[in-house]
Amino acid sequence: MVTEDLKVKVENGFEEFTENWRSFITTIPANWLYENFQTYQSRLFSANIRGYLGSRNIDANINNGIKKTVLEDPGNFCVFNNGITAITNQFTYDEEAGELSLSGISIVNGAQTTGSIGNLGSSPSSGAKIQARFIVCSSTQIIESIIRFNNSQNKVEAPDFRSNDKIQTRLVDEFSSIPDAEYSGGRRGGAEDVIRRRQNLLPSSTVGQSLTAFHGDPQNAYNRKSDIWKSNSLYSKVFHDRTTAKHIIFVYSLHKALDSFKRNLIQKSRQNGLTEAEVDQMSFFQHRGASMLATTAIAQCLEIVLEQQITDLFSLSFGNISTEDAVKVWEEILEPMIALIDALSPAVENGLKGQDFTADTIKTFRSLVNATKSANRPIYNNFKAKVVIH
Repeated sequence: MVTEDLKVKVENGFEEFTENWRSFITTIPANWLYENFQTYQSRLFSANIRGYLGSRNIDANINNGIKKTVLEDPGNFCVFNNGITAITNQFTYDEEAGELSLSGISIVNGAQTTGSIGNLGSSPSSGAKIQARFIVCSSTQIIESIIRFNNSQNKVEAPDFRSNDKIQTRLVDEFSSIPDAEYSGGRRGGAEDVIRRRQNLLPSSTVGQSLTAFHGDPQNAYNRKSDIWKSNSLYSKVFHDRTTAKHIIFVYSLHKALDSFKRNLIQKSRQNGLTEAEVDQMSFFQHRGASMLATTAIAQCLEIVLEQQITDLFSLSFGNISTEDAVKVWEEILEPMIALIDALSPAVENGLKGQDFTADTIKTFRSLVNATKSANRPIYNNFKAKVVIH
């Protein structure tokens, strides 16, 4: 949040209030928003569930449309644009001076408008006005509701609503020390106008799915991808104080390794053809929810691989290594395990089955892994040497 005191010239406005909040509703000059963006950048919308998502020079891009409108039709911008909503610690309106004083500001809706105007390259016309609401509220619950219900210009994705969660904030900070890995904690965007492809980014939604599957719930991992972020009960099972960035790399890299194995099977089928065993493996992975089930099953075999009781799966990691290197570690043990994967097929035929049936098939798979552990011990020992248990 911008904590400095700010002043903005307004021609008029009015106040609404209840016992829980005060709001001043007015129009502000677009050039005021532009100037403050140059100073504060993404700090202006730090409490928003998203940052600025950038723009592309195409008609379908909403933020590019905002830019064109403020430049080509500034007089009508006020009625063409949804405006901004901002939280402030206090406001004072001097009607005689036509000036609104703000004690701090965080734009909770309008990051796209703010970022688009801020990235114009030069200050917009003084005739361009923006609808604005400035709200003073001491209730955290009401502020969260204001943020949740005020976002609609660009599609809001489920992880966005957890982007200010203290656990996500901590995880983002932890990821800063992990090589070649980036995690947004559900938050998309920033202050930059160019939309960049972030090659090392771990998608928040996939991280949620991977954690949910790894920790024993393939059904919700596959069928309720968005609810993992929306539902407090599902979210709190995988995102809590014991969840670390290193553990996320451990789990997410298994998901990536399984995807890579599946792609290799597809590639081989197009070139030299598959063996009968590989046909069975490919058939398994083509079922809905198969990768999530495989993740759960492999996680439940780790005591066999590591030759010790694991009281808390969240304690597992590969230490401080990149996603790419972690994928290579998983690939070492996937081949002997996927050789047995057909045992899981009954649980995914015609869709991922219920929890009880799935548990039975995983038990069968685990028995096969246990029965073949002596033959695969050299491979498992190599994997074991790279696992860190906190």
